[in-house]
Amino acid sequence: KNTSDTLKLLSGKELARALWALGTSRVDHPVFERVSTIRLTEATTQCLANVLWASARVGRHLPLDCHEELSRRAPLPFVELTACLWALATTRDISSPIWKTTEASLRALGTPSSRSVSVVLWAHAKAAVVPSSS
Repeated sequence: KNTSDTLKLLSGKELARALWALGTSRVDHPVFERVSTIRLTEATTQCLANVLWASARVGRHLPLDCHEELSRRAPLPFVELTACLWALATTRDISSPIWKTTEASLRALGTPSSRSVSVVLWAHAKAAVVPSSS
């Protein structure tokens, strides 16, 4: 079997891991086109966040289905939230529903650390998103 045949056999979790590895190495590969085969409701929040992060890292369009599924899962854990915000800020995607879940995710953390606040502020500034005030 060649590599393409092997990649077709990956489960959603395995595919997300492969994309994360490719993103880490900044390698854009046709396997990114298989994102739509991931069963979103069966994927972990971490897998979906990793898909967004990896896609942004290699300069690919962020899959809208992942945005919507992640926003339904809010509040997001801090690691997943920061991966998503980094991807959105890097691609300057201001239309994602994930932005609207940021406040709920931060509130779920309790007292946010200076690190979490700085990550959120950086992402909003980079993407030119104005946070809601409440």
